[in-house]
This record gives sequence, C-alpha cells and structure tokens, in this order.
Amino acid sequence: MSEDFKWTDDDSVCISKVNAVAVYVNVRNEVVIRQQDDLGDDDQLIIIPLEHVDALIFKLKQVVKELKESLEEPSEE
Repeated sequence: MSEDFKWTDDDSVCISKVNAVAVYVNVRNEVVIRQQDDLGDDDQLIIIPLEHVDALIFKLKQVVKELKESLEEPSEE
C-alpha cells in the first residue's frame, strides 16, 4: 500500500466508518436518538417529544422511498 494513503481521499475505501446509533426513551417519555462520538466524549443527541415521533417516522420513510426511487431511475447520458 502506498505511503500517501489517505482514508478520506482514497477511491479504494469501499465502506466508510459509521458511528453507533442508539434509540431509547428517556425519563420524560421522549424518544432519544443518540450517536456515538468518535472520541467517546460528546455524543450527539436528538430528543423527540412523543407526540412528534410518528411525523418523524413518516418523513424518514418518505425520504428513504424517494432516495431509493431516484437510485433506480436510469441515468440520462
């Protein structure tokens, strides 16, 4: 392997690093989406009140569906 190898710029990288994600309910009955920090010191949190969870799930499904459909379309070359 080359001495000039860079994880961020190399076309040979086929699987990028993905930090762990957890989903749980906190003491206020809110849904927490937590992503592990690279250094383990400062996790990222998204706190969703229960009454908005269905809207979030609906939107996530919509975005994923649209993305999948766009990836299936033949490219115009």
